[in-house]
Amino acid sequence: STAATCSNGIVVVSTADATAPNPPGIVRDGTGSVDISSTLAIATLSANWTQGSDPESGITGYRYAIGTTPGSVNTAGWTTIGNVLAVSRNSLTLAAGTNYYFSVKSINGNNLASLTATNSNGQYVVAIDTGGESYPPPNIPVVRDGTGADASFTTSLTQLSANWDAVMDPESGIEKYWCAIGTSPGTSQGSANTLAWTDNGQLTFINATGLTLAEGVTYYFSVKAENGVGLQSLSATNSNGLVVLPLDASSPAVSGVTAQNITANTATVAWTTDEGATTLVEYGRTISYGRQTIENTAFVTSHNASLTGLIEGSEYHYRVISRDASGNETTSADYTFSTSAPVPEIGENIHAYPNPCKISASNPVKFRLPNSSTSGEVNIYTVSGRLIKKLTGSASEINWDGKNMDGEKTGRGIYIYRITTSSGDSVTGKIALTR
Repeated sequence: STAATCSNGIVVVSTADATAPNPPGIVRDGTGSVDISSTLAIATLSANWTQGSDPESGITGYRYAIGTTPGSVNTAGWTTIGNVLAVSRNSLTLAAGTNYYFSVKSINGNNLASLTATNSNGQYVVAIDTGGESYPPPNIPVVRDGTGADASFTTSLTQLSANWDAVMDPESGIEKYWCAIGTSPGTSQGSANTLAWTDNGQLTFINATGLTLAEGVTYYFSVKAENGVGLQSLSATNSNGLVVLPLDASSPAVSGVTAQNITANTATVAWTTDEGATTLVEYGRTISYGRQTIENTAFVTSHNASLTGLIEGSEYHYRVISRDASGNETTSADYTFSTSAPVPEIGENIHAYPNPCKISASNPVKFRLPNSSTSGEVNIYTVSGRLIKKLTGSASEINWDGKNMDGEKTGRGIYIYRITTSSGDSVTGKIALTR
């Protein structure tokens, strides 16, 4: 023939190889590609692994052992097998409730074993139902509606979700969870008139689809655990239910937007909505805003948000944003408010302020006693010297509401005051009242 046919080659093994081979990369408990965590067998254990490697003389076999801790050999001593990637060991004496670990080394062409072994992560031997176990697994502590924190409503007409925390059974482990859905909280055995009891495997969540749900109806999940010998929780645990709400296509109506309790550096924005909605305010010194409050995600109809870090004596723009449970959002029009101006410091030589004063119940004249005294009296006279009011107090300031000794409001004009402390210090001055 005109063309030669080649073999697939043969490796010349180095008999001078003095370097130990590399152990397998992974050792899996069980016979498949998915690592198992438990077994019901009481005399047989299995494992499989990925190939080891040796670039000089290749891999010709493997050595394995079994123990109750990683790397130990107290269940089966080191045993050499051929160049295979799996083993099942029979005629073992295994103890229920115990973890067993495989350790595997590679052997190269010069009969050298790996210096270290690769260990499996263990498989748990569960109890076999021979009449010895009579204890069911514990009840589920709590079942939460939804995929995370407990939900109270949904707008879906075809899908419901729930989740719960795993429970433990020290004798035979948890084999599976059973779930059902009903339109009543159910008895200790739950309600299953919407979804019949369903095997959920070892998953601690369920997303039930293809359901036929009705608006305005509350649905309840029921969950119970089953252990390795088929015993189930004594009672099903029910969720607290979630109601199916109509799909809402309209945004919340916002009204009564006001800025309240305004100071030099803070303010409170309040408003109402016609349905439960979130609370958020955008604000800033221009129409571009630039700042916002932390959104309160509670669905409420009465809203308020505090604005902080404001600049005194400045105008601020703000608008409110509310979003309902269906995600419909409303942004209000632009509003403004001004923070109050800074309060001027009162000099030590000022003993009556404000001066002049447009006097009122909320804006009295304040008389400061000299020399930081904390008690004394104030006499107020007309410019002709007639006494119209005598005030006493036991504080560093004494207020005057603008009324005379007969309780009548005094007219505008200039008045003379004389402040006398309990220690005899005195000061005289003029105060102007305006309208």
